[in-house]
Amino acid sequence: MKLPPWSFTMLSVYDRCPAQAYAKYVTRTYPYEAENPAMAWGNAVHSAMEYRINKNQRLPDDMQHWDKFATNLCNKGIEAEMKLGVRNDYSACGFFDKDVYGRGKIDVPFVHESDEVAVIFDWKTGKSNYEDPLELKVNAVLLQAKYPNLKNIYGAYAWLKEDRWGELYDLSDTDSTREWIDETMAKAERSNFWTPKRNALCGWCALDACPNWKPKQ
Repeated sequence: MKLPPWSFTMLSVYDRCPAQAYAKYVTRTYPYEAENPAMAWGNAVHSAMEYRINKNQRLPDDMQHWDKFATNLCNKGIEAEMKLGVRNDYSACGFFDKDVYGRGKIDVPFVHESDEVAVIFDWKTGKSNYEDPLELKVNAVLLQAKYPNLKNIYGAYAWLKEDRWGELYDLSDTDSTREWIDETMAKAERSNFWTPKRNALCGWCALDACPNWKPKQ
C-alpha cells in the first residue's frame, strides 16, 4: 500500500486508531470537520508568534501577555514555523519534494551557531493534562536532517493558557525516534485492513458508523 508522507499527526492518529488514520490520510474519506473555535484560536496564536519572531511584529492586544515567551527569540536568525522534509534515508529534502518520506513544521527551532546544539519550542494553547515529548522527538529528527552536525537537541512545550513552560526534554536520541517512525510506517504499509481501535477520543471521531464510536461524555 502506498502511504502519504508521514507527519507527527498522521503517526499519532495511526497509533491511536488505524481506521481513523486510514480514512484521514489514505482514502481521504474522513468526514469534513469545520474549524472549531479552539482550532481557530490555536492557528491565530501560532500565526501571531510567527510574525513576532520572524518579522518582529507586535503581538495582538489579547496576546500581549505572552510576549515574554517570544521576545528573547527575536532577532536571533530563527525561522519560526520552519517547514522541513526528509527522504526515507533521513536526508533533508523540501517539504513538497516528490521523494519526501516525512515532513513537519517546527514552531521555534533555535540552532546554536556551532550547529551542534539546538532547542525546539512548541506553542500549546490547550490544557496540559499531561505531557508527551513524542512530538518534540519527531521534530528533532526533522531538524537533525537539516543540520547533520547536531549532537545535543532539547525541547519544551510552552503552555500559554497556563502561562508557563513545560519540562525540558533531551531529544538527542534521534536513532530511537527514527526506528519508531519506520516501524510504525512499515506496520501501516502491511495492513490490508485498518482495524478500528477503541480509545479515549472515540467520542470526538467523525466516523460515527464505527462500532467503537460513542457520543461525547
